[in-house]
Amino acid sequence: MKQTKRKGFDFLRSYHDVYYELDTNEQKIEFIEAILNKQFHGLEPDLNQMNKMVRFAYLSQKHHLDKSASGWEHATGETLRDPSSLPNGDTPQGSLEGDSKILAGDTARPLGGPPEDPRQQEQEKEQEKEEKKEQEQENNLNHSLTQFNTLMKLFGEPLKFLGSNRKEWDDLTAWEKEKAYKSAEDYLKVEQKSLRFYLMDKKWEMDLTIPNKANKITDPTDPNYDWTDPNNYY
Repeated sequence: MKQTKRKGFDFLRSYHDVYYELDTNEQKIEFIEAILNKQFHGLEPDLNQMNKMVRFAYLSQKHHLDKSASGWEHATGETLRDPSSLPNGDTPQGSLEGDSKILAGDTARPLGGPPEDPRQQEQEKEQEKEEKKEQEQENNLNHSLTQFNTLMKLFGEPLKFLGSNRKEWDDLTAWEKEKAYKSAEDYLKVEQKSLRFYLMDKKWEMDLTIPNKANKITDPTDPNYDWTDPNNYY
């Protein structure tokens, strides 16, 4: 069993969402193992050897994974990397005893030490605001990726078209993405074309409704009565 000095880490909702976007148990296991190796052992996966969808999922979370791992190392003075995985069995230098610290986020203060400087507290508050902002941006990105992955499956797109489709998707505004996502199923009832064609030609702007004579307003006193229709008369 691999040894680790870290007691735990925050498992974000975004990890959960991306995990359930993966298709097979093998992909899910590979994704979770990559996260555990990064957070508990400081080991990066070999991206060239990863399944394409797992690599895509891991890279979408890499910013926060890196920040979490490096933050723990900075706060404790410890090194996550397993000494047995280092060349010649070298031991990381500069380790500090984790039990002699009070941990709070990415900061650490020795037991019985002086109170924190007010300026430091202010800096920490600003850092928390920045991290919250980054988390919101990450959540928006994950929401966008979830929608994109759903569209890829809905249109039955092979992985070889992932890059070109993703480029068209990223060029859309947030409003356009929401509209395209919600209109996709109705579009596929009318046309059977590629996702890229759908996104490029903004097909979600099409009027996909079919006129229904039964719903036609025939009462001329109705505010929505169409006086421009030559078949309507009073």
